[in-house]
Amino acid sequence: MDALSLIELHRDSYTARELEVYEAVKAHPEAVLGSNATQFSEVNGFSQSAVSRFCKRAGFEGYGDFRMAMHQAVYQRSHDQSTRREGSYSEDVFRLSSLIEESVDQAEVSHLVARIRSSRRTYVLGMGASSISARVLALGLTLRSVPSEFVETGWEEESLHCVDNEDTYVIFSAKNPSFSGFLATVSGLRPEMRPHVALVSLTDHHPLKDFVDQNIVLPHNAAAGSAYLDSFVSSTLFAELLANLVGQDD
Repeated sequence: MDALSLIELHRDSYTARELEVYEAVKAHPEAVLGSNATQFSEVNGFSQSAVSRFCKRAGFEGYGDFRMAMHQAVYQRSHDQSTRREGSYSEDVFRLSSLIEESVDQAEVSHLVARIRSSRRTYVLGMGASSISARVLALGLTLRSVPSEFVETGWEEESLHCVDNEDTYVIFSAKNPSFSGFLATVSGLRPEMRPHVALVSLTDHHPLKDFVDQNIVLPHNAAAGSAYLDSFVSSTLFAELLANLVGQDD
């Protein structure tokens, strides 16, 4: 996985300031290549400590290590882009979609489908890039006349005031404990008031997996041999698949 894929993978874990550094890198990756840490910080109005924290959060030892990895990523993508044949992006999406259907635990998916169908209402959560997948699922269920809604960030605990054990939450979270506070509140509810919670993630080692009823693990885009698909594509494809399965007649 190259540097651009790594910073995307860790997006949900960034602080507000680190997210600003991330946006600057994504918008102008070439700026990293031609600048040292001091220059990059000054040009973009960041403190060097914020840039350093961003690099370490994304898995690099520091700015120097990050800059070297960015050189490799930008060069490789530029080279690959010039040799990629027309239609290969669509092929990557198709390959990832097929891999999802082949590798995801079908028993877990069937259980979630049945649970959503029988639920009074399904609430869908996701932060950052994961919110795209969450919105896709909520919309897909709504279009199939399945009671559902996307819960905006910051309103998760408010939504608990009108739920009980007949409701379901589906949380999209690649690998970070973004909803730890919310799940702590859920675990403290009386059994008759506690909704079913399913986590859709990209790792079997997700820090929240022990606090949910289900953890459905999806393959990352890198598993399909593609460095060109954003990390949220896998969960978005699954959201479409799940909505279709819920809407199908048995």
